[in-house]
Amino acid sequence: DETSPDLKLHVSMLLAKVQPARNGPLLLHTGGPGSDDRALRWFPAPLDYDVWMISQRGIGEHAEPSLLCRSSHLPKVRKNWGEYNISDFTDCPCALPDGAPMMGESWVDMDPSSDDQVTKLFQSMAKRSVPCYNTPKFQLRSNSSPTVYNFLDYVGTQHLAQDIESLRAAIGAARMSIWGMSYGTSVAGVYATMFPNRIHRLILDGNMPTMPQKEEIAKGCARGLQKGIDLMLEQCEYHSADCPLKNPANEFKSILQLARAGKLRASAPKGTFPISVGMLLGKIQRLLHDSSGYGYADAIQILSALSSQNKNESERERVIGEILDVYCVVKGSHTWREYGICIGPGQTAEHEDAHSDPFIYQTAVLSADLAGRYSVDSALGLWRAVKLQYGDVGTAAFLGIFSAAFRWPAVSMPFPPLGNAEVPALVIGNLFDASTSYHWSQQMRAAFPKGSMMTWQGVGHCLPSGPQKKGITKTAEPCGDRLREYLHGGQLPQDGFLCRLPRPEQNNENTLNLPGPRGLPVSHYQTAM
Repeated sequence: DETSPDLKLHVSMLLAKVQPARNGPLLLHTGGPGSDDRALRWFPAPLDYDVWMISQRGIGEHAEPSLLCRSSHLPKVRKNWGEYNISDFTDCPCALPDGAPMMGESWVDMDPSSDDQVTKLFQSMAKRSVPCYNTPKFQLRSNSSPTVYNFLDYVGTQHLAQDIESLRAAIGAARMSIWGMSYGTSVAGVYATMFPNRIHRLILDGNMPTMPQKEEIAKGCARGLQKGIDLMLEQCEYHSADCPLKNPANEFKSILQLARAGKLRASAPKGTFPISVGMLLGKIQRLLHDSSGYGYADAIQILSALSSQNKNESERERVIGEILDVYCVVKGSHTWREYGICIGPGQTAEHEDAHSDPFIYQTAVLSADLAGRYSVDSALGLWRAVKLQYGDVGTAAFLGIFSAAFRWPAVSMPFPPLGNAEVPALVIGNLFDASTSYHWSQQMRAAFPKGSMMTWQGVGHCLPSGPQKKGITKTAEPCGDRLREYLHGGQLPQDGFLCRLPRPEQNNENTLNLPGPRGLPVSHYQTAM
């Protein structure tokens, strides 16, 4: 539509030292939705590429309009501790309504098994959606047409693919390589599906689903987190001499029951404050995101501190308080301590620091991308089925994604099923990825039949090697080597190439005994054989 309003997107580039770059442009997308072009500053460029990054519509410090809210504040009227609401901290139409729990990527601050709490969650999310969609800043007009365009209708991944194509044309490149990680695999996959003749090389690492469906992405998140936590507890059993949880599976269940009963609490100046099952699982999920293995050690130490077997009450309170401090913060003030309520970026839709998770980016983009629209009753029916299959762990992850997108008012514009028969993609999957299901990487490989699938028998999210990370885990180095071979020379690894972990019971001179951050050896992360 030539009469539609113009948008400006921020672009960063890192040129190869030798020009012209032998392999031309490489577009990097590090995931989200929520990453922007600023991530390029941490990326050492391959010597034979010009590396580019582009900020998605509505995302990044230069975005106009921005998907984020920008009106959070500390309460202007003093109330009794524990009597504050979300509306005391923000007046943004895209903030969650009063009574809605904090939410983030694959978690919600509530008991994921409670019928009453889940019903209120879905009702709250449906209530938030319409005011956000009707926000004046999202109603755009051009100078040449009276037509009003709602910005939220145009923020999906198909539109980003079109923007990348405009960038390619603007820099005069006949073809472009794309390296997508996490949600970036959707970006790269959509571009390669829509513009296959413009692809030079394609790397898809830590894959999103190939079919844009709300139900599938939410269930995939449930599968991934369940698998990640199962592995963590299993490895704790294998290494019982090093693991502070002596009966890992039972102690984990007991910890969730303590949280459900409101018995995991931290002291504040005017009372005590509980951590929910959902927030605890959200913290664990964030730690399992780490591909180095250190996150697993940290997660076990947290669970050990919260276990009823730990008689050190002050340690338990300290750990709970540290978790609450991460999420319950507005304008630098820890709301649970000062106001007796957990309010933070997941409700205000506004950044607090580099690690905060407003989740409005994911809500807007994924809702635009994914097919499926549900009533509250239909959503509750799906939740009940997921609860039977996955229990607390998977259900918490399912709710985080699904509740945000199930009733978004913008009519979705799903991208086509991903894939192309002629594009030789390199598809990479972590066998125990707790964020994006390994099953999605398998589906992505099937969608690009001329490609190759490479698997790391490791943990975390995306391959922990390659130019984007310095802390290369020994077991993944052969995969990283083959990724670089493909980048520089176009040679795909053998389909099915595996970076192997030895059996956990092995203990030979190749064992990589890395000390965990709080003393737990990560002895099951060993060199490839």
